[in-house]
Amino acid sequence: MIMKNDIELKNIQLPKTNGNEDLETISENNLMPLFDTSMFEFCTKDRRDKGIDITFDTKKDGSHLGFRFIIQLKATNSILPNKDGSLSKSIDTSNINFLLHNNHLAYYILHDQSTNTFYYENLHEFIKTLQIKSSEWEFSQSHVLRFSKKLTVEEINKIYEEVIKWGISQRELRLQTIYISGSLNSNDRITIDSEYNVIGDNDIRAYIEKFGFQLINDGHWNRLLEINNKATGNLASTNLYNLIIGIANYYAGNRWVAISHLNRAKNADDLDEEQQFQLLYFDSTVRFSYRLIDQNEYKLALEKLEQSKSIGLYIKLHRIKQNYLETITETEEGQFEFFKKQINEIINDPEAHKSVVLTAQCELILYQGHENNHNYLRGITKLNIFEEEIGIDLQVRINSAKQFMDANYECYKFVSDVTNDAKNSNHVFNYFLALLNEVIVSFKFLAYTSLHRVLKKIPGISTDESTSNAKSIDIKLTHINEVFDFFKSIGHVENMIVALATKYEILKFSEQNNEADELMIELEFLIAQNDFLEYKAQTDKLKNGGCVREVFKQLLDDIAERTTASKLEFESLIEDMKSMDEKELPIKTVSTDSHNITLFPIGEFTFPKTETKKSV
Repeated sequence: MIMKNDIELKNIQLPKTNGNEDLETISENNLMPLFDTSMFEFCTKDRRDKGIDITFDTKKDGSHLGFRFIIQLKATNSILPNKDGSLSKSIDTSNINFLLHNNHLAYYILHDQSTNTFYYENLHEFIKTLQIKSSEWEFSQSHVLRFSKKLTVEEINKIYEEVIKWGISQRELRLQTIYISGSLNSNDRITIDSEYNVIGDNDIRAYIEKFGFQLINDGHWNRLLEINNKATGNLASTNLYNLIIGIANYYAGNRWVAISHLNRAKNADDLDEEQQFQLLYFDSTVRFSYRLIDQNEYKLALEKLEQSKSIGLYIKLHRIKQNYLETITETEEGQFEFFKKQINEIINDPEAHKSVVLTAQCELILYQGHENNHNYLRGITKLNIFEEEIGIDLQVRINSAKQFMDANYECYKFVSDVTNDAKNSNHVFNYFLALLNEVIVSFKFLAYTSLHRVLKKIPGISTDESTSNAKSIDIKLTHINEVFDFFKSIGHVENMIVALATKYEILKFSEQNNEADELMIELEFLIAQNDFLEYKAQTDKLKNGGCVREVFKQLLDDIAERTTASKLEFESLIEDMKSMDEKELPIKTVSTDSHNITLFPIGEFTFPKTETKKSV
């Protein structure tokens, strides 16, 4: 057979080469090696290409994911760059629409062969810019795409992560569609955020029902409400769901919203016994706060609740504390010891949940600390009277100091044990509550000792405590700042107010008056912002001689003016201080414009009647 030579081939009619096709082939050959084969799998080309040049599948940990993306490849060797270095290329609108109709992420890639540089743009981002320019972009024949992002290894990795994220969202969207189509809750809807996160009402409901009580017990009711707000208005809520959201709104101070949800949970045939108790507790408490039920009805509800395993001990703790406070001004011997014994019965109850044990221990930190402070006042008073009559007796002083130091050591050891236990068991709320109560007690002791101490001095022994006091003040300010930041993070406004009021007193005590004045502005703003208007009188009192040291000094001055001051008068002074400590905790008030409400599982704070919904 005779072969035609090259000269003869020139005379045969054959398809002519296309410069653009050559460019695309070169570009494709240069592009493919950039995609790591451990992450990307090249897919067979469409037999009839209508705008898709390359399709890649993604791989992860040796598995094919099925999350694909498509590429429309452009090439040039003659485009001049724009002033900002980008390259412009005209794209047909038909091609944009064709890529959009595929259920995959799509990318335009431009190869500048003059520099052998690849640029890329995401189809979705391109469409966003078109929409911003004109809502009628689809009616134009073509649009200019400015390529500015270079296709580096780092950018390819970003594409990889983006494709996987998109693929997961599309899978979740399809699953949610299937679930909802077969759900009994036909009103459920699906939402998708700007980050491609697919959120189904059924997922939100399931999450809240599973983890809601734990989030509340950990003090994260605001987080719970944020999750709930991601649901659509069509979410079909269950009795359990309404109970949990009602409790969360209650803690957040949204009491009317809480009543609405709790009322819907009353069709509660599917709630277990403990959930029924919680529904009774919160519904009764919030209704009592609005005087929708009277005190007798509320008291009957609380009596029923003492049978509850989850709430009963909290109710008992509240009752014990109330009984003690009602008799606080009485001087019956053993009164505090009886109160302490009752608290310890709760702490040692084998059925007590960890949170109620820690709550009771936090209460004991506060009340035991006040009792120690009052015993100090009594001890100093007795010692001064004794030494006025007998003179200085070193052994008596040593015995008195040892007695107080032993009691104080036990108290601070108890605080350390409680805070460590709360931290190790992840009961963060109780940790900061214990820290707050410790600062309150230790600061009051500092205020008392600065004014009431032994009168007779032993020659040669200095009583200057300015250095140690300054260090103590710094520690207290550090702790109170930590406490405030935590309660601010969870939106517990009442404890934020207590923390700021305590800090104000500490600053005034240490004569940091400018800082105290600035803090008072913040405190007053917080009270006004949350409609806690009944606290206005209390802040005015603090600003006008109402700090604990100022009040105590005034009481001492009043006694000193009377030349017949006796032990009985000092005892009366101590009872006055005791009453002030126990009934007027830092900025606590009970007025006709507010109601004290016991809260499960974290103690007590005050809601004003005027308060509706607030955000912190």
